[in-house]
Amino acid sequence: MRLRIPITGRVIDFDPNLAELDGIGVSGDPDDPVRPVAVDLGDVSWQLVSIDLEREEAEIEVTPAEETIELRPGGNPDNPADYISRKRTDIEKQAVLDQARAKVEGKTHGQLRALTADKRPVIPPGILERFKEYKRRKML
Repeated sequence: MRLRIPITGRVIDFDPNLAELDGIGVSGDPDDPVRPVAVDLGDVSWQLVSIDLEREEAEIEVTPAEETIELRPGGNPDNPADYISRKRTDIEKQAVLDQARAKVEGKTHGQLRALTADKRPVIPPGILERFKEYKRRKML
C-alpha cells in the first residue's frame, strides 16, 4: 500500500538525471537529511518511492510485518519467555495496513507535523524551481 506523508529536513540539491533513475533525485544535509515525518505507522516497514518538493511530501510503500509477537494464553506479561511469534493472517495484515492508513489519511501536513514535532523542510528557492521545471517537462 502506498501513502503520502509530509517530509522534513534540509534539501541541499535536486538532480533531474538522478530523479529519472531513482524517482527521488533529492540530496539532503547530512546533519538534517530529507525524510518523511516520524509518524508511528504501527507494525509496518516502509520504503521511499518518491519525493515531491513542491508538495513537500514523500510517497512511501508500506508493508505489514509477516509475523506478530503475542502473549501465550495464561502467560505472564512480565516474562519474556511467555511470548510467542506466529505468522500473521492476510486479514491481520490488512488490518495493520488499514491502521497505518488511518493514522495519516484525512490529516493535513500541518496536523502530522504538529503530531510529530517535525518542522517543514528547508528547500532553497533555486532547487525548488529546478524541481518544478523537471516536473513540468516530465508532464509533457
